[in-house]
Amino acid sequence: MDDKSSQEFVLYLRKSNGRAGISRQRTVTAGHIARLGGTITGEYPDTDRTAFQRTGGKRPEREQFDAMLAALRALPGLGVAAWHADRLLRNSGDTETLIEVCAAGGHPVETPGGGSYDLGTAVGRKRMRDDATAASYEVDHAIERITAAKDEAAAEGLWLGGPVPFGWERGSDGLRLAPCEADAIRDAIRDVTAGLSLHAVTRRWNAAGLTTKRGNAWRPQEVRRTLLRARNAALMEHRGQITGPARWPAICTETEWRACRALLCDPARRTSPGNERRWLGSGLYLCGICGRTMLATQGGRPG
Repeated sequence: MDDKSSQEFVLYLRKSNGRAGISRQRTVTAGHIARLGGTITGEYPDTDRTAFQRTGGKRPEREQFDAMLAALRALPGLGVAAWHADRLLRNSGDTETLIEVCAAGGHPVETPGGGSYDLGTAVGRKRMRDDATAASYEVDHAIERITAAKDEAAAEGLWLGGPVPFGWERGSDGLRLAPCEADAIRDAIRDVTAGLSLHAVTRRWNAAGLTTKRGNAWRPQEVRRTLLRARNAALMEHRGQITGPARWPAICTETEWRACRALLCDPARRTSPGNERRWLGSGLYLCGICGRTMLATQGGRPG
C-alpha cells in the first residue's frame, strides 16, 4: 500500500434508503484514514441522495458531490475518502468526471470497503469503473425485482406497501378500515357530491380533531387527493390505471366514488382565476410622467 502519511483527505458521505447512515460511514472511514496516517480536512455529506441514474433519466442531483469536485479542481493532490466506491458513484457520467478530475489533479481515492484507487493509472481507472458499474447494476437489478413484485401484487389486488393511507390501518393480512377516518371519508364523498365544498370538509375534519397520517392539520388540496383515491372504493390503482378490485374493505361504493371523482375533476368547477391578464396593458404600459410600470386595479365606487 502506498504511504499515506501526512496526506490530507476530504470525506464524502452519502445516505440513501437502506444504506449505512452518515454517522456510521464517518466513523468507519475516518478510522481507516487515521490508520493510514492521513488527515481528514473537510467533509461533503449528501443526505438522502441517490447516485443512481435511470436509463434515459436525468443525472441525480448531489450538491455536495459537485462541491467536492470543485474543491478537488482547486487543490491538486488532495485525497478523496469514502466508505465505499458505491457511496461515490452509481452512474457512468459521474464516474468519468471523477476519474478525469482525480487523474488530472493527482487525487488518491481511499475507501475502507474497496481499498485504494490510483486514478492516474489504467488499473486504478478500471477498478473504479468496474466497482461503479457493479454498484449501478445492484440498484438497477433491485428496481427490476421490486417492480416485478409490485406488478404481481397489484394483479392480485394486494396492498403494495408504503405509508398506511388515511382511512385505514395495518391489519394482520393487509389493510383494514380505521373506523373514524373511514366514516369521515365516506361522509365527505357523499357531501361533496351533493355540493359541499372542500373547504367546508376541511374545516369539519380539523374541528373533529382528525389529522393527516403525519399528524398535520388538513388542507383542501390534501382532502381532495384523499377523496380521489380509487382505494376508497376498494379498487386497485397501479401505474396510473385502475387494474381491478382490491383485497381490502371498501369505504364507499364504486358508483359513489366515481360520482365524486367526476365532480372534483370537472374543469368547470375550478374556482381560481388562473394567470390570465385581466386588464389590457396592466404590467405593460409605462407612465409618461415617472416611467414606471402601470398596474390596473378595480377601485371603489365614486362618491
